[in-house]
Amino acid sequence: MARLGARIGIAVFAFVGIAVTTTTVAQVDSWVDQATCVAPGSGTETDPYCVIMDAVCDIKDVGGTVHVRPGTYNESIRLYRGMSIVSTDGPAVTTIDGTGQPCWTRDCVPNTADPQCSTVLVSSINGLGPTPADRLEGFRITGGSGTF
Repeated sequence: MARLGARIGIAVFAFVGIAVTTTTVAQVDSWVDQATCVAPGSGTETDPYCVIMDAVCDIKDVGGTVHVRPGTYNESIRLYRGMSIVSTDGPAVTTIDGTGQPCWTRDCVPNTADPQCSTVLVSSINGLGPTPADRLEGFRITGGSGTF
């Protein structure tokens, strides 16, 4: 019986180690800078996206951090589990303005049937919402109406 317990312990340890390693490796960084991007951009620090939601949709299945450089981004955004969206220089110079912007579906498609959205939506997938580690940080958030 002690041997069985030891085998189960080793199997659980191995599984947890693999799960933690996989989660850590899969997370990625993506960059957005409307001032220096060449549309559509690839999301790297040297070739950033022009639009926050392009970066969000790129990493929504693996998680990570979207780094947003200063500017006014006229869009609504959707946050997904395992993802943070962070301004590189703070709310004095980085704004998300959702005035008149459509919502985004969970599949990263603008919902043209709903022409106005709240500026920030938080998405739950399969009943799992954001974690305490997920964050939206360093933005001035304005505008937005309609779907909440």
